[in-house]
Amino acid sequence: MKTLKDRFPGFYKLDAEELKRTWGRATIFLDANFILNLYRYPAETRDDIIKHLSKSKERIWVAHYACLEYQRNRISVVLDQRDRFDQVKEYLETIYSGAEEKFEQFQLRKRHERIKPDQFLKKLKAVVDGFALELDALRKDAPDNFSDDSLRLKVEELFEGKVGEPPASEKELNDIYKEGELRFSKLIPPGFKDAPKAKEADAEFSYGGLIYKRQFGDLLVWKQIIEICKKLKTEDAIFLTDDDKEDWWQTVRSRRVKKTGVRVELVEEIGREAGVRRFAVYNSEQFVRFAQEELKAQFKSNTVENVASLAETTLLRRSTKEVFLAQQLRKRKARDAFLFWIGAQGYEPRDTLSGMPGIQMLRSPQGAAVACAVQAPNGIIPSSFWLDSLSRIYRVTQRNAPSFVEGWLVLVFPNSALAERASRMVERRFRLKNSSGVMFFGFLNEAGSYEHISILRSEDQDTLKLGDDSGL
Repeated sequence: MKTLKDRFPGFYKLDAEELKRTWGRATIFLDANFILNLYRYPAETRDDIIKHLSKSKERIWVAHYACLEYQRNRISVVLDQRDRFDQVKEYLETIYSGAEEKFEQFQLRKRHERIKPDQFLKKLKAVVDGFALELDALRKDAPDNFSDDSLRLKVEELFEGKVGEPPASEKELNDIYKEGELRFSKLIPPGFKDAPKAKEADAEFSYGGLIYKRQFGDLLVWKQIIEICKKLKTEDAIFLTDDDKEDWWQTVRSRRVKKTGVRVELVEEIGREAGVRRFAVYNSEQFVRFAQEELKAQFKSNTVENVASLAETTLLRRSTKEVFLAQQLRKRKARDAFLFWIGAQGYEPRDTLSGMPGIQMLRSPQGAAVACAVQAPNGIIPSSFWLDSLSRIYRVTQRNAPSFVEGWLVLVFPNSALAERASRMVERRFRLKNSSGVMFFGFLNEAGSYEHISILRSEDQDTLKLGDDSGL
């Protein structure tokens, strides 16, 4: 006679002893994001994790689509790690320039006889410059995972002969897509949280003569996990993934959303379809903590801390993703509105600057080349940051398009009050620093059109006759 646990396995958690036994004999599947996160850890931490995974090498598998996603996204993750050096250096610049700007606003040299910020600024600059030099040294010594990827070799060794087979035909894929559409409409996991990917620019891609639809990626992985478990006749399976969406994890809502474990539907399905009796899902942090606490694995002292830190950072990034996307949309609208407005003045958009998609090249009515970058700030920040941006536009364009005659920084604000305030604030430092280039200040009106407020330009910018501030 079947017990309630036999009939409703997903509603019962495996106890500590069951989990220990499961870890000792389970088929272990790795998701693409779990593998890619290895690139985000310090070398010592990732080597530690791979060492412990290697102990179960004969039981590790990767679904074909998960491995394909790892291969497709590896370079992006590597480059993202490289970009962190530049991002931190840019932030360091804002620390010093922001402090300098704030002290100028206080007018301490004129209005206070005892507070002398110069010595502090000198020390701050020394600290900032010193850390910038350290970053340069670290970047120079950092492993070149782009051309000489030692981690990739370790991953390949770990998965040798343990990657699922690709779909046999386009028909097999289309059948899964058709099933996926039905599952998504009924919110049957996994993958329904990825439905919005169907509207993205890279919603589909081709590989091996097959067309893959990214919204069904999780379902492709899940179907192959079931297939491999069925083929191996395994009763125990573990899935390691850093996907934290609700189409993998069971959640309850009280005062806050809390994950209680793998979705009950997935436990039931893999049991029904493949005969798996014990199925567990872990993210990276849960994996290293359980291995250390319950399996007595000997991780290095900072491994758990580093994995947990990345998990917290990932959650923070995801929580700000909507804000970022809204900001990108606002920036795109601002750019399109300004280009339409400047086009009416006789300026023709050309290609974006090679390697710098944020810089748009324009041709003036006189035939001269202009480099233009549009930003859409949502508030006021230190003017030195914008002046530094203008200088970078000039330097980058001079390096990549030496025939250009002017660099423009266009600031498009949500309303006229912010645009006017920013223009007044920047003007004094603009003249003081004898800045090179041209700055536009404007805003998007209710109709989504660019409305011009003012222009700042340096004394030597007379190559193009820009007219007065009311128009070009």
